[in-house]
Amino acid sequence: MKQCIRNLILGFTLLLGIATQQSNAQLSEEQYKVLSSMYDGTSVELFEYTIEAKLWSKFLNSKDLDFYKIATCYFFDDDFMIASQEVEAKLWGARSKRLEKKKLPDAIELIESYELASVRITEPVIVGKYAFVFQEAEDNQFLFILIKEDNIWSWQCYLQLYQEPFVDPSIR
Repeated sequence: MKQCIRNLILGFTLLLGIATQQSNAQLSEEQYKVLSSMYDGTSVELFEYTIEAKLWSKFLNSKDLDFYKIATCYFFDDDFMIASQEVEAKLWGARSKRLEKKKLPDAIELIESYELASVRITEPVIVGKYAFVFQEAEDNQFLFILIKEDNIWSWQCYLQLYQEPFVDPSIR
C-alpha cells in the first residue's frame, strides 16, 4: 500500500513538473530576431501568446499549390523544399508560449484577449536558413517566409492561405 501511494505521489510530482516546464516555455532569441525583423517599423496589436495552429504546414508540401508558391515566392529551390518538409516535424509538440514585450519592437502592442488582438501568430519555425511564421487576423491568414543571410533575417514573401471575400457594406 505504501509503495502504491509513493508511486502515485512520484507520478503526480513528475506530471506537475512537466506541466510547469511547458507553461514556462519561452521563444528562443533567434525566434525573437525573426519576429523583430518581420514586424520592424510596423504597428500591430499582437495576441500575447503564440497560437498552436499546425495545419498551415500542409500547405507547404501540397503538390496542387506548387505553381502558386513558385509564382509568389521566386526562391523555391532544393534547400527550401527540404526545409519545408521538416516544418511539420518541428511543429509536432509545439505549445503556446507567452511573448515578452521587451524582446519585441516598440511598435508592437501585446493584447491579453484573443478576440481583441488584431493579429495572432505561431512561434517562428526555423529550419536552416528559413523561418516560417503563420499569422491570422479576423479575415485572413498568411504564411510569412523569411531567409537568414549574413546573420540577418529578412522577410522574403508571404503565401495568402485564406481571405474572406470583400462585401461592399452598401449592398444588402
